[in-house]
Amino acid sequence: MTLGGRIIFLGTVGNGIGESMYNGVIHVLDPEVENKLGGNVTLIPIEDKEKKAVAALFKKYNIEQGVDDFKSIVPNVSGRHDYVLFKPTHRQTEAQK
Repeated sequence: MTLGGRIIFLGTVGNGIGESMYNGVIHVLDPEVENKLGGNVTLIPIEDKEKKAVAALFKKYNIEQGVDDFKSIVPNVSGRHDYVLFKPTHRQTEAQK
């Protein structure tokens, strides 16, 4: 389960990857990932802006790995997954200030 952020897998992943994902992205190299997806997620090609961000992380940590072969797992944005986890509604009154 992810609530946000970025996870990067350089190796293989297990069955159900991305299950109960609400936000964020999981980048994977596993060539069989399409057969291992959890529910309520979609597999897409890695976007150019994500390629740049991942390449910058690899450079920062001296990881020698290209980024073009990554696929990205993202949550579906329909049904129960299309909501904000925390949205404060309380406001200070004049008496509390």
